[in-house]
Amino acid sequence: MNKTIIIGIALTIISPLTIKAQQTISLEEAQRIALDQYPSMRAARLDAQSAEALKKSALDLGETEISTGGEEIGPGNEATYTLIAVRQNLDILSIGAKRRNLNQQARVAEAEAQVAERELRREVSIDYVVAIVARERVNVYQHLDSIYRGFEHAAQLRYETEASSKLEYISARQQARQALLALDEARRDERIALQNLNRWLGEGADYRADTQWSADRLVVAENDHPSIVLAREKVRLAETQLKAEKAEWLPKLYVQGGTQKIGAQMGFWTYEVGVSMPLFSARSAKAKAGRLQQEAEKARQEHTRQQLDNELRRLTEMDEKWSYQLRYYRETALPLADEQQRVALASYKEGAIGYIDFIQNMKEAAKEQLDYWTVCEEYMTNKMNLLYY
Repeated sequence: MNKTIIIGIALTIISPLTIKAQQTISLEEAQRIALDQYPSMRAARLDAQSAEALKKSALDLGETEISTGGEEIGPGNEATYTLIAVRQNLDILSIGAKRRNLNQQARVAEAEAQVAERELRREVSIDYVVAIVARERVNVYQHLDSIYRGFEHAAQLRYETEASSKLEYISARQQARQALLALDEARRDERIALQNLNRWLGEGADYRADTQWSADRLVVAENDHPSIVLAREKVRLAETQLKAEKAEWLPKLYVQGGTQKIGAQMGFWTYEVGVSMPLFSARSAKAKAGRLQQEAEKARQEHTRQQLDNELRRLTEMDEKWSYQLRYYRETALPLADEQQRVALASYKEGAIGYIDFIQNMKEAAKEQLDYWTVCEEYMTNKMNLLYY
């Protein structure tokens, strides 16, 4: 291939992938920004505020009616005209039940916001972890690229001094090109990971994760899970709704007063005090439906508890699994892989091993290094799922 074409391809690969200097952001700060700005979280908080504002509507006594009319209107009669009458309906017996129901609705909305917050924290955390691992994979491939460039240079020297064949030199060049392409792919993966992280942080956000961050220090709190709290509040809401519906069957009072004119004479007054109550209604059907809804919410609460208990046990087992593998790689596999790369490169330059042995050793060591970061990603992701399960 023409040397100019090769240089052009390399520049095409490298230039678009050069990641500009970005501001490092901590996980805690990323979560804070996401909770403050992400639309779904804002919507959940507004729902909670709306439910809180609605609590004041429990003090609504009832409708006010204004009317006018006439009686005994006809030939020869002194008709009685009600010039204006004001009637105030007083639904005071159900205020307490309504207030308790609206208060419970506000508590449910707040619990839903807490569930949304926990889920958002989890998703941001996982994308943060993926961004860290993507950066570390780039570092691995950059190191490999450096090694293979040295390998290519050494192979060229050996070929020029007739210490090796042209096939060895071509193979070295091919391995160097493959290392460059792998680096290109790793950089693209990092850009995707950063896009996924920055989507939580507002329009135009351009942050990168702190690669010094570690999931080892995370501690799982033993507080009530927000989903359990939400399920419990929904059970209570079903109870208050049933009581609020029953309160609708209580008598409703009303007071009415007005001014009248009889014939041509003014100055007459009228008043009326009464009570209204439903004589025929579907009370029993509504009561049964309310009780069934209450039992349904209790069943959902138990289902949620069982699911969370099972998920906690699964994630705990996974944490032990990935922790064990992580220790193996840190204590054994990684040090051996680093030593394998160093010795293989030195041995090849000294002529102690051939290029086939060198390539084989490089691939084995690189696999261990990349597998380590795969285990790291699994470990940290599981840690986040355990923290926000």
